[in-house]
Formats: sequence, C-alpha cells, structure tokens
Amino acid sequence: MTAAAARPAGLEPAPLDELVRRARLLLVDPDPARAAGLAAALGGEYQIEVAAASPVRLGDAGAAAPDLVLLAAEIEGGAAAECRRLRARPESTETPLLVITERGDETAQIDALDAGAADFLSRPIHPRVLRARVGAQVTLKRQADLLRDWVFVDELTGVCNRRYFDERLACEWARAVRVGAQLGLLRIDLDAFNRYNQDHGPALGDECLRRVATLLRTSLKRPGDLVARFSGGQFVCLLPDTDVEGGLDLAHRLGLAVRALGIDHPGSGVAPELTVSMGLATKPVDVVGSVALLLRESSAQLQVAKSRGRNQSCGAELEDL
Repeated sequence: MTAAAARPAGLEPAPLDELVRRARLLLVDPDPARAAGLAAALGGEYQIEVAAASPVRLGDAGAAAPDLVLLAAEIEGGAAAECRRLRARPESTETPLLVITERGDETAQIDALDAGAADFLSRPIHPRVLRARVGAQVTLKRQADLLRDWVFVDELTGVCNRRYFDERLACEWARAVRVGAQLGLLRIDLDAFNRYNQDHGPALGDECLRRVATLLRTSLKRPGDLVARFSGGQFVCLLPDTDVEGGLDLAHRLGLAVRALGIDHPGSGVAPELTVSMGLATKPVDVVGSVALLLRESSAQLQVAKSRGRNQSCGAELEDL
C-alpha cells in the first residue's frame, strides 16, 4: 500500500498551488508607508501581516507561524542580527527570511545571507520582481512542508512520527541546555489498549488512536509544543519552557479530555470508557546532562502512574532525582 493510500481520510494535503495561495507573510518594516506599499504590490494573493518590529517568537498568541518573513534592513538591531535570532528559535528555524536593502548595500546583503537569509531584494523594487521572489520562496517552503509531512507524519494518526520526535527532542534539549531553559516530556499511554483491540477489533482500534491523536494535537496551543506517536498505543508531548507544575496541569486536562471522548472500553478494568496514564519528566534551567535522562525518567513516571491504578499522571523534575 502506498503512503497516500494508507493516509486516513481528511489528512491528504491540499494541492501545492492552493497551499501557496494560503501562505502567511510577515512584513517587518519600521516605515509604515513603505510597508503598505510593499503589501499593496503583493496584491491579495497572500495573507499579509505588517509589523514595525519582529515579534519575540513567530506564531505568538496561538496564531500560525508565517510561511515567509520579509525584513527591512532598517529594523532595530539590523536585519542580520534578526536573522540570527530567528534562526536560533525552534519555531522559525526553517522559515524563509527575505531581507530588503538599499541598492548597492552589498555589506548588508552579504551579512544577511551569512546570517541565514534565503534571499534579498534591493530598493527600488519592481512589483513583478517582488512577486516573483516572494512566490519562489513560498513555493519552496510549501514543497518542503509537503515532503516533511510524508517523511515525518505518522500515517495512521496524522501527528508526528517517532523519527521526527527524536530529531526535535535532540534539538530542544540542546537549545534548553544552551540557553538555560526548562523542557518537559509527557508520555501518554492508552490504558489497556491491547485489550481494546481484542474486544473491538483493529479497525476500531485505529479509529480510537486517531481520535486521541486529534484531541492531543488540538489541545497543545503553543507554537513550540509537539505531539507525536511514540509506539503502538503511546503518544508523547514535547513541551519547551515547561516546569513540573505546568506539565502536570496539562496532563490533568488531557486526561479529562480523553475520558470525555466517551470511547467505550469496559474491558480496561479502570473505567467504562477509555482512559490514559501519563508520565512527566522536566529539565530545570540548571540541568545539563544527557537527553536520555528525560526519556528514562518520563518512562519511569509513567510506570508509577500505572502501578497506582492507571487513569492518572505522575511527574518529577530531573534535579530532584
């Protein structure tokens, strides 16, 4: 069976040209009139947000991150410095950055490219050139997104697969150690899922996994959060900048939400409906050990939750061990 055939209904990607037309652009320029002119030149082909300064992180307040960022060289701190900052953020590592400079400013252009910009434009900008350069970057971004979906998305559930989770976990751990940040890892295990498959059959078992995966994915609101299918009936949530209290609060809400799905599971021995057990491990700001510590402790905390009767969550901070 091909990957396309195995993908569940409703998870097929839209055609590339449609994805390009839906693209979100962030235009950062301290000159409102100049920014308005660029937005007008791009026409109504994209969703364009204009800002005088770049946000702390792309996709703040639950909004989707932009597919392309256009940076005026005159922004505070300079475009090259902003490119470096955005490239260091996990949510904007792969977002194409297009820098706009004055004609002949080769130093600014080279600095921007060295700092991670995908391309640059020099003023005055002909509208057709602007649209062509923007269109090329957006198309490349969307093509990369589609490829990543096929490589890194679990075909059954539509959430990230184990391969992508492993890569993101390594990157997030390295970032957290580098900047002294917190990092949480939550394991979520469907209680007595093997028994569910025995009682209801594999088709309903697959549907159960899809429903839980969708609930988990839509429950994580922050741009940097990630949910992935870890193994058969187990999911993981990667939670940057999260402490034990915040992670356990999320786990409590997720446990209630899964039970509220009302998926019949009388054979679980826990409750009439499907429940989950969860194990949380968090890295505090001053821990710099191996990422294996986080994996091992989240697994240990999951086993504690199971040993206490399931349908609950347990957590620990690595420095407390």
